[in-house]
Amino acid sequence: NIDLIRRYPARHIMLAIALVWLIIFHYIPIWGITFAFKRFSPIEGFFGGDWVGLKYFGQFVTDPNTLRLIRNTVILGFQQLLFGFPAPIMFAILLNELANGRFKNWMQSFTYLPHFVSQVVIVGLMFQLVNFEGFITRIIADITGSAPVILSDPGAFRPMYIISGLWQNLGWGSILYLAAMTGINPELYEAADIDGAGRFQKIWRVTLP
Repeated sequence: NIDLIRRYPARHIMLAIALVWLIIFHYIPIWGITFAFKRFSPIEGFFGGDWVGLKYFGQFVTDPNTLRLIRNTVILGFQQLLFGFPAPIMFAILLNELANGRFKNWMQSFTYLPHFVSQVVIVGLMFQLVNFEGFITRIIADITGSAPVILSDPGAFRPMYIISGLWQNLGWGSILYLAAMTGINPELYEAADIDGAGRFQKIWRVTLP
């Protein structure tokens, strides 16, 4: 309605910005789904290429490595859930128990920073830490007497993948739980003190629930 647009221009401008954002980041990328059904060519561009139907899906299903790919994906997803879900909760509880406010704020900032670092930089840091002359490799060598070749060990990939993910997302993932802990009624802790609950019992009976 033109009259409504003239009467409330600011509202419609805000609505238009939201719609443009929705179209650019949610609807236009949907076109990328068509690449799975086309023979993509950099020369012909995004809108070129012949339609091949389910050809690539058939190639994936019949590939001898498909089951291994699916198995590795499931294992990595399970390990990420197993270690990545409780870690931010435990870290948030530890931060919440810190009495030194300055150290708590410093620790929060220190652990949040990796979340804003590019994944490429994280991988580069991991490479520098675990290569033959890396800091972690030298520590292991000093303890065991021999330097492990971590980057060449296939069995080290999954631990490195999980640890790097925890390193990057641990602090950021704890924000929600810290915010929830600040909303806990202090009277619950006072009642627990009266009942003789210790620090661990208060965490187990009050904070975690």
